[in-house]
Amino acid sequence: MARDSRDKETTMSKAWDEIPTGQKYQAKTDTFNKNFEKYIGEFNGNLDGNNMPVDALTFDELQLPVVPQSDYSSGDIHKLSSRVPTQAYYDTRGFEWETTDVWTPIHTIDLTADNWRRGWNKLEDHGPFGPWPLEFVAREGMLVGCATIDWHHGANRVLYSGDPNFTAWIGGDWWSEWAVFVNGVLVGRSGWIYPRRHTTSIPFSIPTGSVPVKIDVRFRTNSFTGNNSILLSDPSTPFDIFGAEIWARNVYR
Repeated sequence: MARDSRDKETTMSKAWDEIPTGQKYQAKTDTFNKNFEKYIGEFNGNLDGNNMPVDALTFDELQLPVVPQSDYSSGDIHKLSSRVPTQAYYDTRGFEWETTDVWTPIHTIDLTADNWRRGWNKLEDHGPFGPWPLEFVAREGMLVGCATIDWHHGANRVLYSGDPNFTAWIGGDWWSEWAVFVNGVLVGRSGWIYPRRHTTSIPFSIPTGSVPVKIDVRFRTNSFTGNNSILLSDPSTPFDIFGAEIWARNVYR
């Protein structure tokens, strides 16, 4: 069904250059002014002296825009959103970044005991991150944003039996990787990161329609201890999460 021209969701008409531009063309003032006037005219509804008489709009009729906002908190999860006429902003945090305790993780996954898979693991399946994914109804346009995770997966020192017994470092070749998924589609990844404490940022951008959107973060990692038969200690392999955040901007067409 064709959309009514009065529908508020109707997009702007297309605009073409008034004066053509191209490589090796002269950069003249008229070239930029004429073209920009045409583009800005589209944003202004093509209002000019022909359809808006002098003094038709006064300062009394100019008002600050109203920005609808929502603020949601549940345990360690904090979410914010706001909408303006051309775009909307969304944010979800896995804890308050302002905390003074930077050494205590909000959740630890023991890779030798807890349930996890060799492929992609959803962060929402672990600890307090159940309600953490960013979910909203997008409008047709672009989604741009970034996911940031403060985490740690280190190497380990274990005790082996021998004559005499000896200790050795293991895990120097372990790696971990983080990725951002939008409605189950991978849109950004960190690549392999070897054992360390690391703050990982993954920017992403993807076109979207007017559909419900879910943005979540997933990780994959590995861990092994070699010849377990001669181990004298029971090594733990912690995968620590200190904080996580996703922000996204939906720019409308």
